Amino acid sequence: MNWSGIKYILFPAGFSLVLFYLSLVLYLALRQKHLVFLPTYAYPTRSPKEIGIGFEEHFYNFPNGDTIHLWFIPAQNPTQETILFCHGNSGNLGNRLEIIKTLYSLGLNLLVFDYRGYGASKGNIGEKTTYQDAEAMLNFLKKEKGITESQIIVYGRSLGGGVAAELALRHPNIKGLILDSTFTSLPDIGQHYYPYIPVRWVLQYRYENIKKIRKITPPKLIIHSQEDEVIPVSHAHRLYKAAKPPKYLLILPKGTHTNCFIESQKDYLSGITKFLSNLKS
Repeated sequence: MNWSGIKYILFPAGFSLVLFYLSLVLYLALRQKHLVFLPTYAYPTRSPKEIGIGFEEHFYNFPNGDTIHLWFIPAQNPTQETILFCHGNSGNLGNRLEIIKTLYSLGLNLLVFDYRGYGASKGNIGEKTTYQDAEAMLNFLKKEKGITESQIIVYGRSLGGGVAAELALRHPNIKGLILDSTFTSLPDIGQHYYPYIPVRWVLQYRYENIKKIRKITPPKLIIHSQEDEVIPVSHAHRLYKAAKPPKYLLILPKGTHTNCFIESQKDYLSGITKFLSNLKS
């Protein structure tokens, strides 16, 4: 076969590959919101009452009609120290009972909430709105519960780490920041999963945690499982390296992205307890 004949075969094949690649990039660009945020829209079918924990149910109302559904869980012994928990990208409050039970054992108040668009919370999902939602929860604690920023530990898990990091950056007077199973940035983790796609160019959601952690001044605890199959543990090491002191790193010996706090519960609780003790010293 001469070169002219080969060109007629290769050119259509190459054009098809380019077209397929561009179509894939376009699909990811258009569907990125649904890849980043995976809410369960229904009202939670489970509550802390199911595991024997008392709680208060509240709805925080925005002026535009949006609402945030939240649970405030008082500690067994009265205290003003409170964990403001920012959950990951899937499910709703009803999926958080295991982490609620675990954190409740630390003896602090606990506030957990659904971002707008999750569960019974109403409104549009987006990176900026998740930041606004966490800000609203901080204001709720201050205005409705009389809890000061210096008594609040902001805790973010997985994607919630990006929300927590932003809140800690805006409020340097909080007591501490905990980042659990969190990525350095959403473009970084996106590039990990789609190495041949220009994720950094097309991804509109950023959650640039590694840039922010360099500027965050409150004490920080970074938690990650060495067996995390969703977000590699290298992200935790990079966040820790970039963070300003005081900072602490807790690498859990076992457990997946979703259950490491259960599989390594002894290490998990002792590590957080030590961090909380350091905050008091």
